[in-house]
Amino acid sequence: MVDAHSEFTLHASGGADDLFDLHEWFNDDRALRGRATLVDSPIQDGEMGVTEVLVVAVGASGTLTALASSLSTWFTVRQSDIKLTFTRGDGEITIDAKGIGAGTDVEKLLRQLLDHRTEQ
Repeated sequence: MVDAHSEFTLHASGGADDLFDLHEWFNDDRALRGRATLVDSPIQDGEMGVTEVLVVAVGASGTLTALASSLSTWFTVRQSDIKLTFTRGDGEITIDAKGIGAGTDVEKLLRQLLDHRTEQ
């Protein structure tokens, strides 16, 4: 069950430019507008500069479905080999744009990540 304070943190294999593009994409989507925020992430050992992440709130009813649909479309439109890593608590999944197709259920993958955290 999705609680009212559920959110994902996203990292992109392509870096901050891809996250900025995805942030803009979400803000153009009525169902997701205002639910995504670009945030500076703490620099890890071996990294230089500022690392950005995208935080997406998914607590409202129907938002997870809208997020999954929007992501699937964004991957298709971009036609690149970007990977997005979604983190919530100690759970993590990576979705590869190359693997997105008719048989990929993005919503199911995201719901599993939400459920993983709620069950603990």
